[in-house]
Amino acid sequence: NAIELNPLYAEAYLYKGLAEIETNDYEQAVRDFTITIELDPGFSDQAHYFRGVARYFLEQYEAAIEDLSVAILMNPDFVSFYQRGKANLKLKEYRRSIQDFDIALRLQEDFYEGYLYRGINLYYLEEYEEAMHDLELAKKHLPQNAEAHYYSGLVRLKIRNSYVAIEDLDKALALNPELSQAYEARASAKQNTGNVAAAEQDR
Repeated sequence: NAIELNPLYAEAYLYKGLAEIETNDYEQAVRDFTITIELDPGFSDQAHYFRGVARYFLEQYEAAIEDLSVAILMNPDFVSFYQRGKANLKLKEYRRSIQDFDIALRLQEDFYEGYLYRGINLYYLEEYEEAMHDLELAKKHLPQNAEAHYYSGLVRLKIRNSYVAIEDLDKALALNPELSQAYEARASAKQNTGNVAAAEQDR
């Protein structure tokens, strides 16, 4: 209604875009944030940040990184580095992603999602000791996060600590029974412990 009364009302487009993110209408959110940027540079940092978030959900990771980089230049907040780190992780740019999470954690030391995603990057880089440190912090402070337990299980599996891997993967599946890849990982761990029948059941 506000936009109908004043089609140049930049802040209305900004908040309309935020509402569209909440309702998963990411394409329309991108359009509204773009209008916000064009109408009023005063909202540009927020609009670039949230357009980057919307593009992340649209799996437009390179475009998301471009927006989030602009947001960082205008307002280097830890959440912008965090979101850009997630986009870099999706592109398998693990070192760049770690750098983003390093900065996010320097800016906000108790932001434990940052430890989780940095640990995931370290897992893919096969730096298991460092990954385990970050993932243990994530599990401690985000006990209901299935990903933290899942990736901790994967690290345990890689270092041949299969019994503890099973415990982690049990927890991950208790939190998220639809995490199908956790069943496969748990099957491998059970196979390693000689429990072939349970492994086949998971598969």
